[in-house]
Amino acid sequence: MELVDVRCPICGSGRCKVLYPDSVRENNDGILRFRQSDPNNTTRRIVKCEVCGLVYTSPREDEETLERIYLRVEDNDYLKEQYWKIKTLKFNKKILECYKDGGRLLDVGCGHGFFLDILDGKWDGFGIDPAISAVNIARQKGHRAFVSTLENAPFKSDYFDCITVFHVLEHVSDPKRFLKKANQLLKDDGLIYLEVPDFGSAIARLFKRHWWYIMRFHTYYFTRRTLDKILRKTGFEPLTWLKPTKTWGIKYITWKLIHFGEPFKIIYEIVELLPLSKISITIKAYDQIGVVARKVRS
Repeated sequence: MELVDVRCPICGSGRCKVLYPDSVRENNDGILRFRQSDPNNTTRRIVKCEVCGLVYTSPREDEETLERIYLRVEDNDYLKEQYWKIKTLKFNKKILECYKDGGRLLDVGCGHGFFLDILDGKWDGFGIDPAISAVNIARQKGHRAFVSTLENAPFKSDYFDCITVFHVLEHVSDPKRFLKKANQLLKDDGLIYLEVPDFGSAIARLFKRHWWYIMRFHTYYFTRRTLDKILRKTGFEPLTWLKPTKTWGIKYITWKLIHFGEPFKIIYEIVELLPLSKISITIKAYDQIGVVARKVRS
C-alpha cells in the first residue's frame, strides 16, 4: 500500500521531527485496526511540526483509501458498550445545553446513533458517519443518518444551530478543511462542541508510545494549544474548555489494556467470565479535551 507524506494543516510546514516510529506489521494491519474498540496501539510514524507543534501521522494512507476503509468498518464490540456510552453522552448533552437550549443539530461521526438517541423534542437531530453498518443501525432506530464525511454532507450552508464532534477530529484527513466546512454549515453564532484526546496531558506524557490513544486510525494528536490555534484559524471562538466526564464499563477498560501484556490479558479473561456487565467507573478524563466554540460572525 502506497503512503503519502503529510504537511502540517495548521501552518503548512513540511518540517517535522519523528516522535514515534512506524510500528505497523502488515500481516496485522487489516480493517480490524480501524475499529474504535480495537485494543492494539500499533501506528504509522508519528511526527511533530517544528513550526507550530501539531502532532500527526505521516506518512499515511491517502484520503480516498481511508474513506474506503471506514466505509467497511463494523464494530460489534463498540455496540455492546451502548449502555455506558449513553451515560457519557448524557454528560455531553448537559454541557451543550448550558449554551444552547435546542435547535437543529448535526452529530458528526454519529456511529450507531447513541447521541441522537438521547436528544429530546427541543432538538432536531441529524447524523453522519462514514461507516455503512453503523449508519444502518442508526436508521433502524428512526434517526436521519447519512453515510458521509462532513466535507460531502448533504446539507446547505447556515443550516445548523449546533454541530457535535465527539472523538472524530483526530481521525480526519484534513482538520482545517473539516472545521471550515463545519463553520460553513453553522448559522451565525452557531456552536461546535468538540472532544479529542489530549496529547499534552500528563497521562500522555507519562505513557508516551504506550498511551491508549496512540491508535492505528488516529491521524492527528491535539493539545489545547494546537486545537485552539486551528479553531481560531477556521472562524471559531472557544467559549469554554473542559475535561470531559466519562463512564467506562469494566470489561471495556480491561479490553483496552490487553496490549500491555499477558497479565492484562488474564485480567480481561477473568472479567469476561464474571457477571460484571453493570459495573462501571465514572471519572474526569484528564487525558481528553472538550471545547465548546462559537462561530464568529462573518
